[in-house]
Amino acid sequence: MKEITLKIQHVATQLFFRSGIKQVSMDDLSKKLKISKKTLYHCFGNKNELVRQTVQQHFAYIETRLDEISHMHISAVGRMVKAASFAVEELSKVNPSMIQDLHKYHPEVHEELLVLRKKTIKELMIKNIIDGRQHGYYRLDFNYELISELFAQQIIYITENWAQNNAQEAAQGVFEYAIYHLRGISTNKGITELSTIQLS
Repeated sequence: MKEITLKIQHVATQLFFRSGIKQVSMDDLSKKLKISKKTLYHCFGNKNELVRQTVQQHFAYIETRLDEISHMHISAVGRMVKAASFAVEELSKVNPSMIQDLHKYHPEVHEELLVLRKKTIKELMIKNIIDGRQHGYYRLDFNYELISELFAQQIIYITENWAQNNAQEAAQGVFEYAIYHLRGISTNKGITELSTIQLS
């Protein structure tokens, strides 16, 4: 049953990202997977539960990738750029209607995701700034917890508002804001390090 459940989540993720959530019915999924609706509803009591578990699974994947990036043996500046590039890659896959549908038809799932995203982004930033300071890449004259909070809020604003209309524009906005942030907190050593990294 676990194998079937994971397969359902995988296919649902693909369809939601491509067509949005509202456009994909449980009938569509059962036909695509070639399983009965009884089996589908045995794994997931209703569509909202399917959406919740699908979103949670995808976010767990994103958290894992970000954690891997945070442990790379490169500078804090380099890890920040890689994390931003990964965010761009993921956002570029999203159909804007998926974000709209999540907000409109599954508000509690949307709110849960926002809380998780904000927590993850803030913790990632705090860890990155502390490490960057230890190696002389970031300035010491700012409140790193406050800046991390502001950074998380701004990233969420961009992805929540811009991505509902244009995912590509939101992706570019996330990357540009991350680089803007880096330039603002970096020492001369950090700026020099940033200049050696291919920004794309």
